[in-house]
Amino acid sequence: MINSLLKTSNLLEVSEGIFSVLDESRQQSGYDGHVLAYDAIAGNRFFNRLLWGNWPSNYTRFCKDSLDHLPNKPVLDAGCGSLVFTAAAYANLNQQPVVLLDRSLGMLKRARERLERIAGTINENVIFLQGDVFDLPFRDKAFGTVISHGLLHMHDGKAGIFSELERVKAEDGLISATSLVNNKGLGRRYLNKLENAGQIAKNFNSKSLDELLTSRPLDYTLRTQGNVAYIESLN
Repeated sequence: MINSLLKTSNLLEVSEGIFSVLDESRQQSGYDGHVLAYDAIAGNRFFNRLLWGNWPSNYTRFCKDSLDHLPNKPVLDAGCGSLVFTAAAYANLNQQPVVLLDRSLGMLKRARERLERIAGTINENVIFLQGDVFDLPFRDKAFGTVISHGLLHMHDGKAGIFSELERVKAEDGLISATSLVNNKGLGRRYLNKLENAGQIAKNFNSKSLDELLTSRPLDYTLRTQGNVAYIESLN
């Protein structure tokens, strides 16, 4: 399945059930040693409610709704992380091809463990792939649904990420993304501290993010809940 989606033949199995399109010199990531800490903090439901004004179940529901868009076409999750919020959404997809891509092998290993624990097994339709969101290794228009949750606020060059997401989306496909935004309250102050510490990119509020989306070739909707933006493409 994966070979028909890729634009490269440079595919290596680097760990059980985990593949990479990156050269060996690029396979290490700064996130590899922080996976458990990330899960413990970012996945805490009260942390999410207090700082971001969200419950983790909102992310899961948003992901599940996106997967219903074109149930017979391949799905890409670009920057899937450890699936701390989305594993339950993927657990029941038994036939639909799913590529879970992240830059960090540590995150992918944790994601695979989590999905196997929830689903009971890893089906052949699910591929764990190390790759670069700024240079996705896939053919144009390869995916019916392109998901990217919790990635945008981590990187500068958000327009470059959107360009790649848009490139690999099928004509009738959907882009579904979330991002933290520094809209208000305690969450804004915390995001500013993370930015000053170099742990996230220059963070946007929802107005700035909406202005970026308006400049894109696709039409998008953006809604916010607390300090979380939910984004979907309309065409």
